[in-house]
Amino acid sequence: MPDEQGVTRLFHILMLMQNRGVGRLTQVAIAEACSTSIRTIARDLNRLRDAGIPFRSDKDQGYVLEDGYQPMELGLTLNEVLALLATREAAAGVAGMPFSKSAESAYEKVQNLLPRKFQELMESSPVDHITGAFRDYSAAPWSVLANACVNQISVEIDHYSIQRDERATRVVDPYRIVWLGAYCQLIAFCHKNQEVRHFSMDCIHGAKPLGQNFRPHPEFSLSSYLSGAFGPNVGDPVQIEVVFDKQSARYARRRSWPAGCTLTEMPNGEAKLCGMVRGLKDIQRELLSWGRRARVLEPQALRDSLLEEARAVLDLYSQTS
Repeated sequence: MPDEQGVTRLFHILMLMQNRGVGRLTQVAIAEACSTSIRTIARDLNRLRDAGIPFRSDKDQGYVLEDGYQPMELGLTLNEVLALLATREAAAGVAGMPFSKSAESAYEKVQNLLPRKFQELMESSPVDHITGAFRDYSAAPWSVLANACVNQISVEIDHYSIQRDERATRVVDPYRIVWLGAYCQLIAFCHKNQEVRHFSMDCIHGAKPLGQNFRPHPEFSLSSYLSGAFGPNVGDPVQIEVVFDKQSARYARRRSWPAGCTLTEMPNGEAKLCGMVRGLKDIQRELLSWGRRARVLEPQALRDSLLEEARAVLDLYSQTS
């Protein structure tokens, strides 16, 4: 009876036979693919034959499954395969994304279970994901933090604060890892500040489990915490009113606005965005990208900050010219 490693190897051999890769699938080739000896592969082939798996040794292709036999196959639709392609490119095709190598390995295993026509589609993918994350998250301690979130274990993190330009250790209770736009954040209860805060994943240089379990704050709700968040700078709730002119309203209607914000039509063809946002930093950055096409009605603090930024830009270019 093969052990767990032996069972995994038998499955690997089955997949090699099913997919009929380039070149002859000899015992030597199988042994190299499975990182084991030819003697072990010969024994595994006998086990597969004894288990009733129909395969033969073909003169041109080497070991192959008998025609029509599929040991395992995913019955996915074309749209489901295209969805897999899109997520594969987003997870594995962009530099700086976490688990890129592991993601590529996982998708290869899924690909091996697809019908041949879909395998060919994934090999010559028509889907590309170019932009990806705004920062490099590949070095973050993903495994430690993900495990701590699942098992509710407090951790000590080595964190760099961009705003204060300093590095320090914090003890936190990690709740969730979330993507806010193209930014990834750890939502956690900070023991020092005694409140739920968010930490940029690319700024966490290390994480050490403390071996003690925690219970999330009973009143904490992730959806409520992130309601109205335009980006990673989550702050206090603020009510906003913004009018997009007739030209920009066409684009604003196609924009996906955060939960808690609604876009309504105005009689003159303009559109008004109303709702509660979490802090003004990210909504200010968003509105600056719209330029003169977006006009803030409320709050006054947002109007003032945009006016101050506009004057600073004008002054900058006036001096340089």
